[in-house]
Amino acid sequence: MNTLKHYNNAMRYIEDHLESEIDYATLCHIACTPEGLFQRIFAAMSDLTLSEYIRRRRLSQAAKALKQGQKVIDVAIHYGYESSDAFTYLAGYDVANIAAAHTMGLDLLEAPEAEYAIFTLVGPIPHSITQAWKYVAGTFFPEQGYRHAGTPDFEVYLDGDMYADDYTMELWVPIVKDTNS
Repeated sequence: MNTLKHYNNAMRYIEDHLESEIDYATLCHIACTPEGLFQRIFAAMSDLTLSEYIRRRRLSQAAKALKQGQKVIDVAIHYGYESSDAFTYLAGYDVANIAAAHTMGLDLLEAPEAEYAIFTLVGPIPHSITQAWKYVAGTFFPEQGYRHAGTPDFEVYLDGDMYADDYTMELWVPIVKDTNS
């Protein structure tokens, strides 16, 4: 069995255990790689630490559950957050029916009006998001003379397979002119 197959099996283990504790020793045993080396290789290949990748994957799954109408507290506990308070600041979506949102147990935060740069991302999550932020911070902001406005930015997840090479989503970044550029 080759290294790539071992690493793919390790990724399957992560995906299969997003709703429970991920044992790093087991993960590294599956990958046939010592833990420190596995974490370094993972970070080099994905531009994310292993723990950040797992956190983002759990958050993506939680967002899907919220979109299906599950209560925030139930989703928070299911994905390993100790309370809905530890989770709710991470999740958000456009609310058309405020009464229904309250029934679901959501706390509402109204985002101030802002000018947004909207980026269409194509590719699997979380890689496409990481690459988009690299572009925004390293190219778009300096070349266009903008900076982040300091208000909420949004990841707009569209229907489809989030891990497919052709998955499309949007990143909405609030912008203001950078007077120091």
